[in-house]
Amino acid sequence: MKKKDRLWLRRRFLTDISRGGLVLLGGSLLMSSCGQKETSREEQQEAFQGDPCEDLRAVSEAELSKRQNLGYLPESPIPDNVCSNCNLYLPAAQGRPCGGCILFEGPVQAQGYCTYWAPKG
Repeated sequence: MKKKDRLWLRRRFLTDISRGGLVLLGGSLLMSSCGQKETSREEQQEAFQGDPCEDLRAVSEAELSKRQNLGYLPESPIPDNVCSNCNLYLPAAQGRPCGGCILFEGPVQAQGYCTYWAPKG
């Protein structure tokens, strides 16, 4: 067998093996996703029956702990110091009921408060 033929056979073999691996990988991914129902964000929010600004299901335990350590409260005990007039507050985006905070993840009430309240200035 000529050297040119052996190189062609080697390339052909490697190409076939690579394609076969990709087909098996794609097939296994397809099979693993069969029968699983994905819920959209809207469906998850509809399942929550309370105030959407109190829905913390999507917030990690670490972030919940951070919220607690920062002393976040959904309603401020100090009338003039609320999240909506805090420099760290992120106003609600269009179509969203709740704002956010630079310090932690998750929904934040506009009338909320934490110990790191900083006046806008």
